[in-house]
Amino acid sequence: MNVRQVSLFEVEVPQRQALRFSGGRSTASVKSNVVCLEDDDGVTGWGECCPGGRTYGEAFAEAGLAALRIIAPVLPGLGCDSPIVIGQAMDTVLQGHAYAKAPVIQACYDILGKRAGLPASAFFGGKTASRARFPCFLQAMPVADVLDRMGEKRAEGFQHFIVHVSGDLGGDLALSRAVFEALEDDATMSVDANGGFTRMDALRFLSGLPRDPRLIVEQPCRTYGDCATVKATTGVPMVLDECMTSLETLTRAWADGVIDGLKLKIDRVGGVRAAALMRDAAVTLGLPVWVQASAGTEITQAAITHLALSTPTAMLAGAANVLQFNVKALGVSSCEVMDGFISASDAPGFGVDPDPTVLGEPVLRIEA
Repeated sequence: MNVRQVSLFEVEVPQRQALRFSGGRSTASVKSNVVCLEDDDGVTGWGECCPGGRTYGEAFAEAGLAALRIIAPVLPGLGCDSPIVIGQAMDTVLQGHAYAKAPVIQACYDILGKRAGLPASAFFGGKTASRARFPCFLQAMPVADVLDRMGEKRAEGFQHFIVHVSGDLGGDLALSRAVFEALEDDATMSVDANGGFTRMDALRFLSGLPRDPRLIVEQPCRTYGDCATVKATTGVPMVLDECMTSLETLTRAWADGVIDGLKLKIDRVGGVRAAALMRDAAVTLGLPVWVQASAGTEITQAAITHLALSTPTAMLAGAANVLQFNVKALGVSSCEVMDGFISASDAPGFGVDPDPTVLGEPVLRIEA
């Protein structure tokens, strides 16, 4: 079960509306790196990393493609059944760039599942539930429009609402207060700055919000140190996301008492194997987990959903639905969305084979 062929693709993923982040950052279309591994029996495995544009984080697709061009030549001849060996081989030619290595690891598990006739979730602990909740995102717009959307989504079954702040402290505070006042007793909300607040702005912003266990703040500042100061000063429950890049950062945040929940992005930590390890650690430490990715197509959605559905139900806070933002599909999704929940099929592997007409020609193909 060795790698016979490696194919790399770059896919443009237009968004239904511009994804806006604090600090004036936005993107209307993102690029995705797609990897296809084919073993010596002709079984193919697919993986993807879509960093979410050039302004969301330090990773971006063009850099990922450059890294994959370095990685790809060492893969032919290696065993697809050993993601650890594959990972070690990638590290020998390129240190870091975990996001670029993530699609290769996903492709290995896709092949493993297809060879074994098992869904990918079987390799991460097995399904603990048939479906997972995903949140409703609320972007800065007239408050009345936001509340109308919130009411519609509540009627559809959504229970968690995420306010993405824009960086306008006054407007963000007014919107967040309005959403909080509209919350029903069994609903929750988080305010997500995507690391865009300065320490001072975060403190000013949070001083204007009510203290209520239904309201949490997500990654207010870019650095861990600033987030730690905000948490120590305000005591507001804090979920960390952008600065949670490894098991080391997770355990440090837990030991310091800074983190109350983990937004776990598969691409950022290096793929499904590393994400499953961090997920298990978070569960052991008693931290609720949201399984996510920065962005992506049906390939990424399958990875999110399989990892989420193999998480102990009591500790799974939710999963991401990245497909809701996309204009076009890369292939037939193996996931189903209904009433604020997402589920995955039991097809072998991740269950997604991209449409060649949408995928296009590979930018690089290497054979053993």
